[in-house]
Amino acid sequence: MISVIYLAKKRTVAWEKEIQSKAENKLEFICLDPSSFAKSYNEALKIAKHDIALFLRKDVTILSSQFDLKLMSHFENSPYVALGTLGSLTVPKTAFIWEVSDQLVGKISYKTKKEESVHQFSALFEERIIPVLALHDSFFAVNRKKIKTRFDENYVSDSFYDIDFFLANRAAGVVFDIEILRAAEERQDKFFEPSRAYFISQHPDLPLREKPSLIHSEKGISIKMPPHVTVVVTAENDPTEVMSTIDSIEKHTKYERYDVIVATSALAEEEIHEIKAHVAHYANVCIVSYPHTHIPSLLGDVVEHHVPGTVQLILFMKQGVLFVNDVLSRMVKAYQHFKTGCGVVGARIHGFNHMVRHMGLQLVTTEKGGEYELGLGYSGFNSAYNYTTDIKENVVGVSRECLMISRKLFRHLGGFQGKYLHSLEDFDLGIRAILEGKVNVVAGDAVCMHLGIDQPKFHPDDFMHLLELINAHIETVTPFVDLYA
Repeated sequence: MISVIYLAKKRTVAWEKEIQSKAENKLEFICLDPSSFAKSYNEALKIAKHDIALFLRKDVTILSSQFDLKLMSHFENSPYVALGTLGSLTVPKTAFIWEVSDQLVGKISYKTKKEESVHQFSALFEERIIPVLALHDSFFAVNRKKIKTRFDENYVSDSFYDIDFFLANRAAGVVFDIEILRAAEERQDKFFEPSRAYFISQHPDLPLREKPSLIHSEKGISIKMPPHVTVVVTAENDPTEVMSTIDSIEKHTKYERYDVIVATSALAEEEIHEIKAHVAHYANVCIVSYPHTHIPSLLGDVVEHHVPGTVQLILFMKQGVLFVNDVLSRMVKAYQHFKTGCGVVGARIHGFNHMVRHMGLQLVTTEKGGEYELGLGYSGFNSAYNYTTDIKENVVGVSRECLMISRKLFRHLGGFQGKYLHSLEDFDLGIRAILEGKVNVVAGDAVCMHLGIDQPKFHPDDFMHLLELINAHIETVTPFVDLYA
């Protein structure tokens, strides 16, 4: 059973009936004075009849049926003190947690007189609870038996009292099977800045951050008539990273029809011998060595002279990119979904801190003084949960860190273009696949981890080559460009 607490000058019976209509069991409603949220919420915790207390803003509509059963089940099967529908993984020094959108989890909808708007900040993990540092106070429930610290009544208004409470109890999570609609976005009152100053004074350990979970599935993938795949790993420097990449492929791959080629580029003889000794027990791994470091040319040569003739798909990988699950099977599955209509296929890649590295390549444009400036980027870069676990279609391309393409299409496109000396050959390949009418996709459930800390960099000369390609086919490419304000 659940006690619903809201603050108003007088009871709102019609609203209570509306909330009750979405519950399976009889709810207890507690309406208290709105002059001090912290004080009134503490009073509610004392007088509530039930262990689960749901704090609701009075302008919130619950859209999900049986929300009470869902909440009780979540609390019963988890250690959380507080649960809500929107939360933040970070509390910055400024305490403006809701302005750091790439660290938010969940969603919230707002309704004004003119329209409704949905603000979704992450994937929706319906069967999971994602741990966060703080919850949005439009809708949050607590298990009264697990509360360690009550609300600090030094907070006079409706600002920061909630964040302080969640940090004091340190067990908040976001659920995804309950949807809410709020009448209007919040406005700051005269107590906002004093409350923020007090909050910061009480938390000298700011900033705080909750490390994201690396969400992935280990479920087996069934593939009919599996094509032969060759994985080509470029080894440009650190042998340890190369060996880690190979080990992760062999550990996680359940796919049977694949082999691995390690293409070394300008490595010292002792480094090559170290790699050979390490992979000697893998029957499906071979090493080819090149004296030069021009990767597009090297990869073209590998495909033409070393990839077996029976191979239908090629997976290009960079050293230092590790499989987290059976990436190969999931990428093949995504490719087969589109069959001959598929261009390049990518994986969801995270950094070692579990932040998203990318979910595909991006072309973005910003307007400045009536003119548009083109930029390049990685979709979801440095966000916590801004990705999908499904297939993401119609991306402009995918990074060569983990890029699959059919051998036939790769050769038809002329491979990676040699004019790109340092970067952007993957952008170019993806765009040329689009020009052939292909669909580029990311297999969102194929998860890799990137060991490096470097951010993507694009060489100016390479950018000019890419710009020439885009301008030559501007009408075809424009639908793939994201406009940023």
